[in-house]
Amino acid sequence: FIAKYLEYREKLVKIDQIAESTYLHDKFALDLLLNRLDGSTIINNLTSDDVINFMVLLKDSENKNGKPFKTGAINSYLKHLKAAFNWAVKEKLILESPFKDSGLLHDPNDGIYRFISEENIEKIRAYLQERPEWQLDVFNLGLWTGARRDELFNIKKQNLYVDKIKGEKVPFVRLSGKGRKIRNMPLCVEACEL
Repeated sequence: FIAKYLEYREKLVKIDQIAESTYLHDKFALDLLLNRLDGSTIINNLTSDDVINFMVLLKDSENKNGKPFKTGAINSYLKHLKAAFNWAVKEKLILESPFKDSGLLHDPNDGIYRFISEENIEKIRAYLQERPEWQLDVFNLGLWTGARRDELFNIKKQNLYVDKIKGEKVPFVRLSGKGRKIRNMPLCVEACEL
């Protein structure tokens, strides 16, 4: 089952339907499940109780850094596993997914947004004054656009454009990021100067 599923997902990477990082997350989630099951487990014998036991094992175990798995990470693995087992149902490898009735874990940090304080921004800028100039530029551009690291490093000249909004010319950057999503972000004066 796992070999077939990963082969299918690898083909989706090759035709650009999913990102390679998604495939790697699929593989990691399936490896986690395998490592916590009895090696002789048959896919048809997995039950919703096995899924709950797996979730308990994850909550009680440590990640590769020796720290407990975070709820958000466990939920991410569960989403990948649900997708894999839904595929197995569609392919008629199993009649019903053991993940069918399992919900995601409650994440106490869900919906909580953290912001960097002005004081910490200035501390980071002071630290970066001692570093190569481009590092401060990247930090500032990230602050001014809200772009993720990969989005910043993927910006090319052709991603910059000007659009008219209410009769005024407004500079934009097209950011290509996580999940191959495209975001168009207006640029402030400082970002344009940079």
